[in-house]
Amino acid sequence: MFNLLVKKKIVARVRDQDGIDKGFSYLLIGNYLAKDTLDGYVQIERTPDYPLYLMSFVFLEKIRAGAIEVMNGAETFTLQ
Repeated sequence: MFNLLVKKKIVARVRDQDGIDKGFSYLLIGNYLAKDTLDGYVQIERTPDYPLYLMSFVFLEKIRAGAIEVMNGAETFTLQ
């Protein structure tokens, strides 16, 4: 798992436990825990029972646009 800082409100996918898409919700500005999934998404823990998902390429685009920063301890990493 890794830490995220969301700097701008973004749209993310909502999925069932079995991976079926259930629409979208907003990920608000703040700090979150996230992890990669086996099917090419990044799972963002908004609440333990209600995670949101971004496709990996969308996640990278959000980093490039400055909407998300990946945080690890005292260091901050952004994609150049």
